[in-house]
Amino acid sequence: MDLIVQEHTTLMLDIEHPPRALADAAVRETLTSLTDLVRLGMIDEPSLTSMFTAAQTSTQEALQRQSGRPAMVPGTNRVDLGRFSGFINRVPESQGAEAQLVWNLLRPVSPTGLLGTTLDRLRLTDRPNFNLGRFLFDDVTVKSGAVLQVAGSTHLLKARKLVIEANARIVVQGASLIIQADSVQGF
Repeated sequence: MDLIVQEHTTLMLDIEHPPRALADAAVRETLTSLTDLVRLGMIDEPSLTSMFTAAQTSTQEALQRQSGRPAMVPGTNRVDLGRFSGFINRVPESQGAEAQLVWNLLRPVSPTGLLGTTLDRLRLTDRPNFNLGRFLFDDVTVKSGAVLQVAGSTHLLKARKLVIEANARIVVQGASLIIQADSVQGF
């Protein structure tokens, strides 16, 4: 299935409410482990292993830094260890969206739970209903002056060929959209 956003129009890709004509391209999966990301082709195994190690290392360092009464995450009863910056600094910049997705999945895991497990044994019990939203297309073309908006509920936009014509835009409303395309053309 191809996606063409016509000139001077706006189209919203939202996995929660996919446009009727694109429903066949919308796929929702419930994740039970981080390794599901590899199975779904969203991240390769070495990168996931590296990110998991980075999360464990930054968590260990944050726990070692902690002294006295810890700060709490506003509106929760969870300790704010300030470990995200340590995590993101250990991940290559080119993997920003993938790293954000992995962090979003790991963040609710207790620090001791994260340190006391391995990647293949970690289960996402703190996120039992985390749905991964994917749109899978053959080709995507965003015509001149058009806007393709991608909602935060969508985590992957995959196409063989992605064409973004002059004055066209892709606007991402979430922090962890992964775009995979064999070919990308911009004018």
